[in-house]
Amino acid sequence: MQAVPAPGRGASTPPQTAHEVDPAPAATRDRPLDVLYVEDNPVDVRLMEAMLARPECGKVSLRSAPDGPQGLLMAQHKRPDLMLLDMNLPGLSGLELLLRMRTQPALADVRCVAVSARAMRQDIDTALAAGFDDYVTKPFALQRLAQMIQRYRTMAGGSG
Repeated sequence: MQAVPAPGRGASTPPQTAHEVDPAPAATRDRPLDVLYVEDNPVDVRLMEAMLARPECGKVSLRSAPDGPQGLLMAQHKRPDLMLLDMNLPGLSGLELLLRMRTQPALADVRCVAVSARAMRQDIDTALAAGFDDYVTKPFALQRLAQMIQRYRTMAGGSG
């Protein structure tokens, strides 16, 4: 996995899956980082769940949506701290979802990470120029994922 930060970034209940891990001792426990992963491949969702369950990632609450429209609905219903958006979603791509979010005041500043198997510099640059905060390539590498999650946890004001 490659994480590339972007420069200078400061209804009804939809169905969802949730996975929460709490490796921190009670004395240092803060609220989990709320991550919404919009991914149509269930194997990739299960892999992300397993990786975010590792102690290196700290306390994470992972929700997932199988497509862009449902991901948008879930984000509108409960604003996440961080969104991981697959770039090749059916119907509404990760880029289109990001652009829709950026027009909605309540979601315009949600941190968003593009997730893709495409690792060409042009793909990464295009995503970052469109407004993604980071770009992560598949297959995921645990150490890089953990570093990225900890960075966004710090931005969200948590420590666990």
